[in-house]
Amino acid sequence: MRGAGLTGKRQVIGSAIAAAGALSVWMVMVPPANASWTPVSTVTAAGWQSADAPLVAADRHGDFVLAWEACKSSTSCPSRAQARIKPRGGPMGPVMTLSPPAPQAFGVVAATDDAGDSAVVWYNLDNQVAGRRISATGSLGPLRTLSPPDAIADTPPSREHSVG
Repeated sequence: MRGAGLTGKRQVIGSAIAAAGALSVWMVMVPPANASWTPVSTVTAAGWQSADAPLVAADRHGDFVLAWEACKSSTSCPSRAQARIKPRGGPMGPVMTLSPPAPQAFGVVAATDDAGDSAVVWYNLDNQVAGRRISATGSLGPLRTLSPPDAIADTPPSREHSVG
């Protein structure tokens, strides 16, 4: 009986050594987990500068919309709402100017749903909240005034970055 117990222990030890050897071979084959950084990308168009912190909204599939206030650096700088979309795995789309030149746009906020469609809203010097939809493919919806004409609106109340 004593020999049977020793044989069982040898089998367990042998199995453990085999498992450790297999694990070490697997670890050599798996590349190390290092942070990979992408190159810096300029988001604003040439001749424009960002006037506020840009916002990024993403859906759960990795599609992004980037939105910000921008102004032409060669003028008195009326702020305009601008955006770009970045589909997962694809190139960043062109800069889209969402707001008209007057009245100026401030407090830009963006949100994206699960389909990659986005909404970008802002307030303007006419004390109105306005906005536009951007489809996942980059098509712009119509400019909409979202606040009643007799109301005094201010910055959209939330800087949430996703809906749905």
